[in-house]
Amino acid sequence: MKLISCGTHEGASIWLNSDPCCIICGLMSDLLILYGMFAGSVFVIIPWLGYSTLSIVILLSYNLTGCLAMYCHLRAMLTNPGAVPKLAAPLADDEEEIDYELSGGRYIDTQADSKIDSQVESRKIDKQTPYRKYCRRCRAFKPIRAHHCSMCERCIIKMDHHCPWINNCVGIDNHKIFLLFVFFTMLLSIYAILLLISRYVSCLFNDSSCSTDYSNQVGEISLLVESILFTCFTSCILVDQIGSFTTNVSKIDRLKGLSNANGTVVKPHSIIDVEDEFTKSSEDGDYE
Repeated sequence: MKLISCGTHEGASIWLNSDPCCIICGLMSDLLILYGMFAGSVFVIIPWLGYSTLSIVILLSYNLTGCLAMYCHLRAMLTNPGAVPKLAAPLADDEEEIDYELSGGRYIDTQADSKIDSQVESRKIDKQTPYRKYCRRCRAFKPIRAHHCSMCERCIIKMDHHCPWINNCVGIDNHKIFLLFVFFTMLLSIYAILLLISRYVSCLFNDSSCSTDYSNQVGEISLLVESILFTCFTSCILVDQIGSFTTNVSKIDRLKGLSNANGTVVKPHSIIDVEDEFTKSSEDGDYE
């Protein structure tokens, strides 16, 4: 019987980063969502509308949004973001790798008439390194637009960033579910704010609907603070991620000034399959 193993290593049954700080952050994300669902139901909806038909509809839709946020969070946390297999290798028609092998394991600049300046010469790679596009930490081939994550200890294809709130990297295989997690969290926060505003307006016109219970008032205030903070935080993330999708350039690549052969930002194109990433040659020539 095969034992179930957790981790980010090759062959792990369940992808899960074992860093204690990131695990705590990931648990805090779920706990905050759970508290938002609890506070909205117990401190706002039920004391305000009771168990009427409208109350049940709002309770179901509100908590369903929270459950979707938690589900997407768990999926984003437990999904392999696109780690490069240890046995990955370039194709036989990869010109950069062919030039590297013919050069005896020395970096050759294929641009500017193949002139090697002092800076390039100083970055000479050990002759025992098997590939030009090579990660020294993973000791394996690193395809185009893959970056090494020191937290996951793996090279991740189209890595955008390492998010402590999902205890995982955001890469090619979990970017969509990460965006859904952020979207549903923002939607839940906005929902809570609208419920609080509606309850306050109702209280102004109907004193009987106002809550005099101190615990309810504390719960409403804490929910309002949490919802405002989460709305601001998640909306900023979504705006940033929309830029990544429209330009097809991840956050790390933007920071590194990634450009295409014409010197312009990579233009949007269709979704890239993981296998396609191993067939393209690298433009940045980075090593880790």
